[in-house]
Amino acid sequence: MSGKDIGQLSDLFHEAAHRFADYGPQSVDYQEIAEYFRRLSGARFVSFNEISGDMEYSTTMSIAGLKESIKKASNLFGFPLVGSSYRIDPQLQRIFETKSIVEYEDLCQLVASQIPPEICSRVLGLFNLGKTYALALFARSTPIADKLPELIYHLDAEGRIEFINQAIQRYGYTREELKGAHILDLIHPQDRDKARWKLAERRTGARCTRDFEVRLLTRDRKAVYLSITNHRVTGDPILLVNAEGLYSGEPGAGEFLGTLGIGRDITERKALQNELDQQSQMTRMIIEHLGEAAWLEEIEPARSLYLNPAGERLFQVSSEEMRENPRSWLKVLHPEDRRNMNETLDRQPQEKPPSPVEYRVLSKEGEERRIRSRMFPVKNLSGETTRYVGLAQDITKEWQEKKQLQESLAREQAFVRELNHRVKNNLSMIDSMLNLEVSRLSPNQSPQEGIALLEKIRNRIRAVGVVHEMLYGSSRAKEVELARYLRELGTGILSSAAQPSGNIRLDFETPETLWLPIAVSIPLGMIYSELITNALKYAFPERSGGTIRVVLEERESDQYLLQVCDDGSALSPDYDRKNQSIGHSLISALARQIDGEFRIRSEADHECFILTFSGQI
Repeated sequence: MSGKDIGQLSDLFHEAAHRFADYGPQSVDYQEIAEYFRRLSGARFVSFNEISGDMEYSTTMSIAGLKESIKKASNLFGFPLVGSSYRIDPQLQRIFETKSIVEYEDLCQLVASQIPPEICSRVLGLFNLGKTYALALFARSTPIADKLPELIYHLDAEGRIEFINQAIQRYGYTREELKGAHILDLIHPQDRDKARWKLAERRTGARCTRDFEVRLLTRDRKAVYLSITNHRVTGDPILLVNAEGLYSGEPGAGEFLGTLGIGRDITERKALQNELDQQSQMTRMIIEHLGEAAWLEEIEPARSLYLNPAGERLFQVSSEEMRENPRSWLKVLHPEDRRNMNETLDRQPQEKPPSPVEYRVLSKEGEERRIRSRMFPVKNLSGETTRYVGLAQDITKEWQEKKQLQESLAREQAFVRELNHRVKNNLSMIDSMLNLEVSRLSPNQSPQEGIALLEKIRNRIRAVGVVHEMLYGSSRAKEVELARYLRELGTGILSSAAQPSGNIRLDFETPETLWLPIAVSIPLGMIYSELITNALKYAFPERSGGTIRVVLEERESDQYLLQVCDDGSALSPDYDRKNQSIGHSLISALARQIDGEFRIRSEADHECFILTFSGQI
């Protein structure tokens, strides 16, 4: 009870003391009234001075004066304390006239008989009894207790049940069977020790038991809870208990009368809390084992609240360091990116970029890593952004792959441009060869000669076409696998010869893999095509059968040798060895393009056409 409340009561009794003359001789000891209110309020006073209001000595006043004071008190509290007629209740009169000790049982009866249920807790709460006391005292003697969802009980000094309301039925018990039973018999065996300690403390006032959580056994022996919030949950009901010890005199000094308590079922709340705890634990485990760095930061005041292990590794900083200095992680940033990041962090929350931010960090070994960060706002109930969740991902590999793709794309684009240029040049060269052949045509030329000419032109075009076909299907831009190129080109020439060449065989002696630039491969292919065509024409004029041997060798200083030999007929005397024919003129011109030298070597059983050339031009 506050000092203000005590002062108001003092004034009421001070005024009432001057009105006893109008109500006859019946009177009561003022000290008894003071003692009564002292015990209810917990105030430390003995008596009121009827003039000064000091708490000094005893006096007497009439019942009528008491009635008037109660009337005044009714006006103070805003509702009648003793009924609408302001009749002195016999129970109250008995208490004062006999000067008996005011028991809480008497108080319960008085409250139950005179004060409406809806204001009971308000009245008793004014006398510093608190909500738990008020409801328990009132419920002890009124049927309304059985309509309350809370479990309300009264234990004697030994902890045995004096009263318990009908809410106990939801746990399988009846009120009648529990009367006289010890409360610990209903407590789960694992929780009895702490419940016993709570009962033994017998606390009152500000130190009384609040929100004590403990498991209770139902009739089917399932565990439920009467609790103090220890966050441990089962699938059974849970109760939250508030209790206070009752004394006949001064708390802790008078006789201990028992315990009053209220238990509130919090099963659903605990189930929800359990679900939230599990979700929180699951989320935390995910974040703890996440490969990306994750953190939580508060805007005002600016501080770091959390940094996961991946973040500690990436930024080379501990969670403690981040809490002490939220920008301590900036020390690992590349110097060129540090200033920009500071400017980003200095912006107002609403100005922070919603899109990802990329920057570089340096590892302990000095290795440069590319990082992409994203910030997600966390809003409060008012819609204001108060925190940010951050995620940072190491995108070094992704960035390198992207860079390689860009470089590859640039190379491909350059290759296509070069390829188009070379196609144009090759077509121009073929056009020149056609014009040269046309200029040497004779009106008297036989059909066979015309066919042979077309075959030669086709083979020259084939040399260019095969190169381009291999380039389009190759994994290496601007280069051709030469051994494969020579095989495909030679086989194509034999299979498309104007006359059957089934008895003529190509033998290859080449390296397994040899890649040469397209600038070398196309001229070399046209020379090779010309040599194969000449061998078919001059060494095997009747296609009688034989072997054409192709040798490709890699020599020192990026030099190569191509040798085409046949075991057919020897060269005729009219074969122009002085490069005056169109074929030899073409071979000589193409050889110069690849820094090559061409020569012919004749032996007893075969003829060899030899070309040495450079692999780089």
